[in-house]
Amino acid sequence: MVNVNKLINLIAIKAFVVSMSVVIVYILVPITAFAANATDPACSGAAMSSPVCQSGNSDPLTGPNGLIIKAASIISYFIGFISVIMIIIAGIKFATSNGSSEGVASARNTIIYALIGLAIAASSQLIVRFVLSKI
Repeated sequence: MVNVNKLINLIAIKAFVVSMSVVIVYILVPITAFAANATDPACSGAAMSSPVCQSGNSDPLTGPNGLIIKAASIISYFIGFISVIMIIIAGIKFATSNGSSEGVASARNTIIYALIGLAIAASSQLIVRFVLSKI
């Protein structure tokens, strides 16, 4: 006979994994916005020298689409992905600990360290963008 509690835990774990997978896909898939550039018609001829029509930093290393921004984004996404995976693993550890104090403490520590990793990844993005905006 199948233990009902084990079956409920298994269903809960599967539901958690599926829902976290949906969240991960939603976070990692870029959202494209198709917007018209309103300055194109206005920035022709003599108006080209106005500050509004001047493009920003187009340096391939430190510009808005530069190598440093792209590398920091890739590293942050990777760290965020690993942190979410670790949170999922901690949730599974927590669900399968059966009330064991060592298992619960281990799962709690894993979640705390994963959240710290997420905070560091997010703050590193902000720091890189702030420093590059000052260059």
